[in-house]
Amino acid sequence: VLGLGSHRLWLDRVGHCMAGIHIHDATFIHDHKAPGNGEIDFEVIFNRIRPDCIKVLELSSQVSRDEVISGINFLRRFGLTP
Repeated sequence: VLGLGSHRLWLDRVGHCMAGIHIHDATFIHDHKAPGNGEIDFEVIFNRIRPDCIKVLELSSQVSRDEVISGINFLRRFGLTP
């Protein structure tokens, strides 16, 4: 939320009713990085959304194939599989 709000508080309010979420990592204003290559606390996110919430990677075209594979492996730590 670009430092303007709390992901935790927002997800506590709406996470239970979300149908889908796009996933990418970010560092300050640089976003759409592969998961695990930034500062996003994915544990906070995945603990606050329903297991059946649709998850879509939304990555920059600058992300390499190896970074995508690494990002998918990173997400597996949270029980997510492609």
